[in-house]
Amino acid sequence: MKDRPGTIINRRVWLIVIGLVLATAATSLALTSNRGPSQVSTTLNSATPTPSTVHIETVAVSNSATPYATLPPVAPVTASTNGYTITIYPVSADPSRVLITYTLTTPPGHNAAAIYFANNITADWDLEGPMLTMRDSTQLLARNIRASSQEVEDFPDLSTPAPATSATKAIVFDRTRHANTSSVLSLHLIGDLIAVKSITYTSVFMYPITETIARNLSFDFTIPVDGFRRTADVNQTVRVGDITLTLDRVSVTSSEAVFFMHGSREPGSNTDGFQGASLWPSNLEVRTGTNKVKTQTGDYPLGNFNLQDTGTRRWVIFYPGNLLQSDDQLTMSIEEIVVGYAHTDTVILYEGPWAFRFTLPQATIEAGPLASP
Repeated sequence: MKDRPGTIINRRVWLIVIGLVLATAATSLALTSNRGPSQVSTTLNSATPTPSTVHIETVAVSNSATPYATLPPVAPVTASTNGYTITIYPVSADPSRVLITYTLTTPPGHNAAAIYFANNITADWDLEGPMLTMRDSTQLLARNIRASSQEVEDFPDLSTPAPATSATKAIVFDRTRHANTSSVLSLHLIGDLIAVKSITYTSVFMYPITETIARNLSFDFTIPVDGFRRTADVNQTVRVGDITLTLDRVSVTSSEAVFFMHGSREPGSNTDGFQGASLWPSNLEVRTGTNKVKTQTGDYPLGNFNLQDTGTRRWVIFYPGNLLQSDDQLTMSIEEIVVGYAHTDTVILYEGPWAFRFTLPQATIEAGPLASP
């Protein structure tokens, strides 16, 4: 196949491209599959809130507090401090993840959309935490989600509309490398309330100025586990131009499809100026037969999809949606690859697609983790 030279992108475009890739790794998609989440057996709790619309870039705002739930919902738990009230809604658990949503209510004059239940907000807008621990003290790490640069606590002038005093967001905790030996998880959740007060600028980069407004809010709850999965060791390699990608393994649960991948650049390629640079898959597409499987509208973890770097050019891609009852034959394709360094002047954008076709087995319940040993 003929090599396809990459496209040089300037710093401002790089911010747009790689920022989205690092946080959500894709463009926003709408649900159109005839086997999508609307056909999942879902039991809704009348007490579960429908969140208000807020402007969030990569922090999920739910249209329903029980997306993709396959078992009866767990009762919410609430804590209050200094006029702030946070209500935790345990949504679902399976071999891939634990999903919760939370509703935050603030005193008048405070912007609930700019406040997060977390342990820290980094200079790159990444949310760290909160901490979720199982009964045996095993910690489940929160997957990478970003705070929004569109919402702040301190408004620049009086003409700014009054902020929302209530907002609902979502957090997802990873279970792909943990055993699945229990049908119920007993969990302890602890974190802080952190507000994005304002933004500071350096060149074209934006950095959050944050303040911790409440510390060590803790919750204890149990949640049932939907243990079914479909796992296939694919081990397919596809080269397009200078870039070679390998799909190692696919696991499907009731909440999402998980793709374990790695990639490389050809020696002597025109990306040699990017020695040690990262490769980031972008524009992921999944098909069952001829039907495109699109995620629910919104940001990850409720919609879109998420990419996490697990080592040197190794990734795990999380694609929300229920494919447990989908066709056995699936196609996953990567439409673009971004090559470069974060916070530098240029990157190279490569066009694919890199397409992988594979067969999923029937759903089973197994004790081992989703990830390969």
